[in-house]
Amino acid sequence: MAAFSSLGLACSSPLEPQLLEQDEAPPRPMVSPPSSALTEAARPTEQSPGWDLAISKQGDDLALSWSDRGPGVTYEVWAGTTAHLQPGDAGAQLLADALPSPAFVDLTATDDASRYYRVRVSGDPNDVSTIVGKVTTELQPGFTKIGLCLLSELDTAEELFSDSPTPMLSVHRWDAVSQDWAWSWADAPVPLSFETGDAIAVNHDATLPVEPNTYTHIGHVPVGGDVRLELQPGDNLVTTLPTRADLETASELLAAVDHATRIGRPDPTTHTIEWYPDGPDFDLDPCMPIHVEVDELSTWPPTRVRRIVGPAGATIEAYDGAVVLDIPPGALTEPVEIQLSPHARPIGGATTPTLAFEPHDIDFAVPVSLTSRYRPAGTAPGPHDAAATMVRLSTDGSTTVLDATNDVAAGTLTASLETFSWIDTGMPCDASNPVAMTLSPDSPSTRVGELDNLVLTATLVDINGDPVVPAWAGTVTWDPIALDPVALVTPQANTTEAAIDPIAPGSTTVTATTPACRIVYDPVADAFDQVTTWPVTVATSVVVPSCGDRIAQGECPSDGCTIACTAGACDGTTPTNDGGPCQDDANPCSTDVCLGGVCNHFPVDCNDGNECTFDICDPAVGCLNPPDPCDDGLTCTLDLCDPAIGCTNPPLSCPDQDACHNGSCSEPGGCQQVPIACSGGNTCGALACDPQAGCQLQPFAPGTFCGDDGNPCTADICDGAGSCQHPITIECAIGLCFFFGQCQL
Repeated sequence: MAAFSSLGLACSSPLEPQLLEQDEAPPRPMVSPPSSALTEAARPTEQSPGWDLAISKQGDDLALSWSDRGPGVTYEVWAGTTAHLQPGDAGAQLLADALPSPAFVDLTATDDASRYYRVRVSGDPNDVSTIVGKVTTELQPGFTKIGLCLLSELDTAEELFSDSPTPMLSVHRWDAVSQDWAWSWADAPVPLSFETGDAIAVNHDATLPVEPNTYTHIGHVPVGGDVRLELQPGDNLVTTLPTRADLETASELLAAVDHATRIGRPDPTTHTIEWYPDGPDFDLDPCMPIHVEVDELSTWPPTRVRRIVGPAGATIEAYDGAVVLDIPPGALTEPVEIQLSPHARPIGGATTPTLAFEPHDIDFAVPVSLTSRYRPAGTAPGPHDAAATMVRLSTDGSTTVLDATNDVAAGTLTASLETFSWIDTGMPCDASNPVAMTLSPDSPSTRVGELDNLVLTATLVDINGDPVVPAWAGTVTWDPIALDPVALVTPQANTTEAAIDPIAPGSTTVTATTPACRIVYDPVADAFDQVTTWPVTVATSVVVPSCGDRIAQGECPSDGCTIACTAGACDGTTPTNDGGPCQDDANPCSTDVCLGGVCNHFPVDCNDGNECTFDICDPAVGCLNPPDPCDDGLTCTLDLCDPAIGCTNPPLSCPDQDACHNGSCSEPGGCQQVPIACSGGNTCGALACDPQAGCQLQPFAPGTFCGDDGNPCTADICDGAGSCQHPITIECAIGLCFFFGQCQL
């Protein structure tokens, strides 16, 4: 009898594997050089935020809606083919003017082209919405990979089946951890989720024409740090983002992604992958499915920027235009790989987001110009922008405030650099640019013996008192003194949490104070990443319930196996309900029993008393008892099973076919009939095999010579019955035969 603790189920995809499986790495040929100008057309590089604009499908049309901006306000609706859409720019199309209500339906959205939308308050160029869009993908017979490059509420396979006008058979997502496909069928959907930045494969019946032959994905255009995926070692299937205009080719992307080894472009018609640098460089289009192969954990989209710059110089724009590095001609004497990457470094007593400019040991023959944004794109200037500073952290740990030119209208600082280091930008804040401080939970209730955290959250507000989005957490120093009966565990400096460990029931007050002020801008996320503020003290009351309160509320015990409570703490020292049921772990393969004050989950006994079955348990359905085939892998044994003793494998009997064959068994062929060799006989007959009688003597014909007996007076002949006879010859029969064997007539 074989016993197992769990049942593992494995299955393979019934789909055509050549259409979905990732290509294996071919032998590496000579590396193709990066193209210097695969795409000559300049792309815009700045993405601006705004108030929320919603987009939805309305049949074949697209509906836009937003919150009314005030009484008597009218709106302009703009459309364009770029995700950096700015109303009034070249290429932007005005779809509606002086619109009185906060809603619009685009009846021209049925074409196959991708399109982006933005709404502006009439007469106010700065009062604009966020950008939404539609990205249309042409569906090919069989499988088509679709890039999910927009922020959307559509994040499961079941939602995609409902959203698509095309009857899809299945949706597939590449699992980079297992390096295999996960899928869900339309007629039997299973949980399958995805997120912005992923690329998925959809499948329809290839024997039927596709109607319609496109799928349209709608949503918000991501900005800043909206998309953050983890790239796993091996192949990863992601999508390019519509705002990363600084990455135009596969070679640029390969240089930007940490630990990347190859970039692949799927061919939707042949269902193959074209790899760089195994093959030629190629352009990257917005919202394009792309394969990124890495040999260590990395991030998507890439945060590192790499460019090879020579004596001719170059201008490097990064992070949607938040950072611009202008290297003039003559600054370098030979080609150098310039790198920009985000790092957290201690500046001014706090850990702040900085940009590392590398190589650190480089000295420029001519100073280079660095322009860095210090507030989110598209936001109006604040009262302290004029005091914004650019700080350099050297390799020796020293900090220097750089002499930078401040463009308050653009929200940028520009400084000259003769060498590289870590740099951040930020601005001061004070009571005229207030920070709201709140302690969470507001009125916490904690338990004796249970460590809890209090979190201080700071929200930056603008000059009008409106919160700045996204919110940020303040750096705080907690008061290390607390009155009994609550003992405060002092946290590390510059944290936003304090741990409280009460020692008895009752209540007390916990306070926290923040230090001085600085707002730091993170160009990668296009947001304020960290803010410290002027001294502010906040307090909250902590309540610790008694044992009576806790038992009455059902808090002691928590699992039905203990009932003890001492000084407000469930101490769990008094077992109860031994042998009785406790908290069900929802696993049919375990029995939930209290024992010694502990809720145990013992394995369930699946033994059916039959030695001819396996006793196994599937966590999904419980006990299973499939039959044991008893196969010993031999053809010369019988595979039998006795329910009382289990498997037996007696020898296989091979009966003789007839009297002329011996039946025997051999591996791996099994039973065989070996012919019997009949040997022997005499001079008057030979042995031959008869199927009924076996080996028998077959006499020679009468008169056949059968051997000289040495007597010339006799004839040596067979008698036809298998015996050799020696009769006297006729001559001697009528004459005389002398003693010496001579016949005398």
